Amino acid sequence: MSRTVIGILAGMGPRTTSPFLEAVLDRCRQGYGATWDEDYPDIVIYSLPAPFRPDRPIDAAGMQAALKRGAAALARAGAHVVAVPCNVAHLYFPAICEGAGVEVLHIVEETLKRLPATPDGATAVLATRALAESRLYHDTLAQRGLVLVSNPALQDRIDALILAFKAEGASPATVAQWHALESWLQGLGATDAILACTDLAFCAAHQLEGGLQVFDSAAILADATVAEFCCREGIAPHNTRLMPK
Repeated sequence: MSRTVIGILAGMGPRTTSPFLEAVLDRCRQGYGATWDEDYPDIVIYSLPAPFRPDRPIDAAGMQAALKRGAAALARAGAHVVAVPCNVAHLYFPAICEGAGVEVLHIVEETLKRLPATPDGATAVLATRALAESRLYHDTLAQRGLVLVSNPALQDRIDALILAFKAEGASPATVAQWHALESWLQGLGATDAILACTDLAFCAAHQLEGGLQVFDSAAILADATVAEFCCREGIAPHNTRLMPK
């Protein structure tokens, strides 16, 4: 039985918790051949009801307190490494690290590692308004010389898609809304899109034929989580996505 315990600080939003866990388990099977129950990591999950709504300003003090509480709960449960499948939470990364007292993977840093150095066209960052305004992704991408999609209507359309998913999940209407956004972005010259909100992870599974190249931050964090597990356990993964970088 493994000695490395993975902690997942999730619940932001609640519908993203089980898909992220499934993604981690899938990477274990695909990445190093986990088959039997004992082949999988020990995982503890804290579904955190953080005080965040995409249509309101962030209560920074409340968010930091909640994140520290959730991270501390994972530490008490024995987690050795923590993954937080929520991009906005990483605006308060120091608070998470302080609460956990163990290694915490950074979803933005892991996602940026996977982006091409020279995409064929413009890159769209699909994030909550708070994250977009923080420029947590945008400034780093601009420093790399990438061309970013900029349009006055972009954030309103992203906000509407996130709210639709929170209300209905990946319903036919929500998927149709994503397809309309994808086509619109291509019309603006976008060839790549970063799903910088885990509520938008469903978009990667519902793309138009010939659509955007999508980089799903939740899926990338799942790769990084299993890669870290393999590294700590001395397991040689056979999937290059799980190789440490």
